[in-house]
Amino acid sequence: MKILHISDLHLGAKTENFSRISEQKQTLDEIVQISNEQNIDIVLIAGDIFHVANPSAEAEELLYNFLEKLTQNNNRVVLIISGNHDDPKRLACCAPLAKSHNIVICTDLSPLPTYKKQGKVQIIKTDRGFAKIQKETETVCVALLPYATKSRIEQSVADLNLSKAQTYSQEISTWASLVSKNFEKNSFNVFVAHQYIIGAKEQQNGKLKTVSIGSTLAIPANVFPNCNYVALGHLHTNQLVKGTKNTYYSGATTTLRIYDEAPSVNIIDTTTGSVTKQELKNYSKIQEIQATNFSDALKKLKKLNSNALVYLKLTKTTALSAIEIKELKSAGTTVVSISFTQPKQEKQNIITNAKDHSPEQLFSLFVKEKTGSSPSEQMLEMFLNLMEEQNETDNA
Repeated sequence: MKILHISDLHLGAKTENFSRISEQKQTLDEIVQISNEQNIDIVLIAGDIFHVANPSAEAEELLYNFLEKLTQNNNRVVLIISGNHDDPKRLACCAPLAKSHNIVICTDLSPLPTYKKQGKVQIIKTDRGFAKIQKETETVCVALLPYATKSRIEQSVADLNLSKAQTYSQEISTWASLVSKNFEKNSFNVFVAHQYIIGAKEQQNGKLKTVSIGSTLAIPANVFPNCNYVALGHLHTNQLVKGTKNTYYSGATTTLRIYDEAPSVNIIDTTTGSVTKQELKNYSKIQEIQATNFSDALKKLKKLNSNALVYLKLTKTTALSAIEIKELKSAGTTVVSISFTQPKQEKQNIITNAKDHSPEQLFSLFVKEKTGSSPSEQMLEMFLNLMEEQNETDNA
């Protein structure tokens, strides 16, 4: 069989106030196309389906339409776990409908329902966070561990009287053992989780940094059971976790920050055990552009791809006109933010020479630094009145 591993869809995300729904629809359509072209049998979605716990109706509709296409008339199995951005109850509310379409939604470790055998790929056995899938004579066993916190997991396993763990890693290990207890020797065994793993790389301000011991909620990869493939969500960079042979992050399908890499998916061949990364084409790259003035900004914007989302920073000392702003925003890219900044040397002079300026002059310099233009007479008069009132209070 062939398995598609994706995660961190973040449906409904916005960049500043710019909606990403249209772009995300194209991305999901591309994932359906890849699934069909690659003859994918099983799709694993490793958490963070939505960007916020209370998603918009538009984001929910986008998910439902995607899943309906993805199941290919119930001939493909889709397994979903909740991530830290998801509200487990909100995500699970469509589970009864999902059941009829070979879709498994796992938000805690309650026993999963029994599925009717239908389509080319069938769910033949379920348990707590577990599904066994069969296609002809081949089977795949999938253990599902949704984003693991005590509040999300403990209530659903309270009747099992599990031994009390001393550390978070021990808790994860206990829950991981529970959902993977039905792994079979002659089956291709997969573990799905949404976790922060020690040794993995995360993007921080344009640099990949290693998750280390002591990082909040970070756990070692060896808490997961021995299996053929570990499918992770949470970190947005596609990677094989250092020190492991089969523990992978697929990366996010939506870029959320400057420096985020191109979104991607992983394709696993259960016959050979091979893992192939495939980058997605339909996405918006988030970029920061610095320019000295309107003309410089316009020139740089026109060189970018039309799908770019741009944070524009100007060192211009006077405010842009409404016509200039309109022209920048129609330059072929999407400008999500325009801000102003002073050259570093000017900032330094303001700080070192502060004692040589009157309060009125300092206020004018501050406003110009933050907005790119000098304060109006009305704003300046208001500031002076406030200063006068403060002086009267201090002298009282």
